[in-house]
Amino acid sequence: MSQPLQAPASAPAPASGGEAFLRFLKKNWLALLLSILALILIIENLALFTMVDVTLYFWTLRLPLWLLLAVVFVGGGVSGWVFARRRARQRQLAASAAAAQPPRR
Repeated sequence: MSQPLQAPASAPAPASGGEAFLRFLKKNWLALLLSILALILIIENLALFTMVDVTLYFWTLRLPLWLLLAVVFVGGGVSGWVFARRRARQRQLAASAAAAQPPRR
């Protein structure tokens, strides 16, 4: 009879949901903390409804401070995500290029 397939002894056991969540927290604690602080800042300024002027060269926008903070927060998150994807892609391409080259003697 054939034996069932088993994972090699060196393979790590699959992580439970709680372990995966703790690993996520350990890896991303600073980003989570900054996100929470930014959201608190936005919510506090939402109640005040303070208007601010934003000037870029000859354009001037007048908008609530909470909206400006939210736009800056989202823009920072999107740009961080784009740069992280780009860096990961460059590392992946460098690793595949290094694996494709024959070893030096």
